[in-house]
Amino acid sequence: MNKEIENLKRRVKKLEKLAMTDTTTGLRNKRQFQKDFDRLISSMKNSGDCGSAYLAILDVDDFKKFNDEHGHVTGDLTLKDLSKRLLEICMECESEIDLYRWGGEEFVFIFKNISKKILEDILQKICTNGISNVSVGASKFRLHSLDYTLTLADRELYYVKNNGKDGYHIQTIHYVEN
Repeated sequence: MNKEIENLKRRVKKLEKLAMTDTTTGLRNKRQFQKDFDRLISSMKNSGDCGSAYLAILDVDDFKKFNDEHGHVTGDLTLKDLSKRLLEICMECESEIDLYRWGGEEFVFIFKNISKKILEDILQKICTNGISNVSVGASKFRLHSLDYTLTLADRELYYVKNNGKDGYHIQTIHYVEN
């Protein structure tokens, strides 16, 4: 009976991991991002320390055109290579960075306890990743809802997209509680 319970626990753990992992890239997925974001916001509220946290959205420039020209298998391989390179960049930094596959050709980062200058240095490395041209929009957040924070970062992403692509833009937000 104990062996059956242990096997069941292992299978549940494996299923939980599968539910939180993107199958193409092996990165954490949107579902895991939501849990981690909620946990971070809760921690910030409980401690009263908003720290310096940023959320960034990365979009691979002209990926649909790339897929149309080279095929989806090559597109998936490119996303895998890009994911691997982005993880390497995150690991090279001495900052707390969480990386997620948002969907399609979009990725989301949570940067914790980081200065704007260090964030700029990391985003520069991300934009010159050697795999694909990318656009990144980032927003500082302080106890915002997920939707609001994503909207702000998304605006910055589209600022880059509308101004030549292949770069990044950061918006700093000051939260005023009503």
